[in-house]
Amino acid sequence: MDEHYKNLSAAAAPEVDNLSSLLFSITNQPSETVVSAVVRFTAFAYWQQPTVHIASALLPNLEPHPRWKADCLKAIGSSQKRLGSYRSAILSLTTAAILFLEEGHRSSAAWCNRVASGAHRLLGEYDHAEALLSDAQIVYTDLEDHFGQARCRLDLGRLVR
Repeated sequence: MDEHYKNLSAAAAPEVDNLSSLLFSITNQPSETVVSAVVRFTAFAYWQQPTVHIASALLPNLEPHPRWKADCLKAIGSSQKRLGSYRSAILSLTTAAILFLEEGHRSSAAWCNRVASGAHRLLGEYDHAEALLSDAQIVYTDLEDHFGQARCRLDLGRLVR
């Protein structure tokens, strides 16, 4: 990071705080637009200052909407892993994967399993990690998703190493 990035980051911080406050204020009004905005904000924050605060506030309002709930849990689990909350990440990602499968979104479920495998690896639970990666690899192969297959192979390599 250079000085230019630090200056840009400092200038953007108040706007990020404003957006965070706005999104938090509408978490009790779930809609496709609100869920998309919260998930995208959580993904953006992942690279700057990871947070699950807003997505966690939205989550209880998504009970009648399994796909929205799965998307929200996917974002939460990814950030939890980044924050070092590995057990919480595994729970969020596993729940999201189940919901995605119930909705017929195998690729999203495989993505959740692949990320959850990383949390298992970091906890030293290599058998669990390998099982999740193998399952994800099968899905990606079946869907002819070459990028997903490559990511699984890379993760399996990290696991073996």
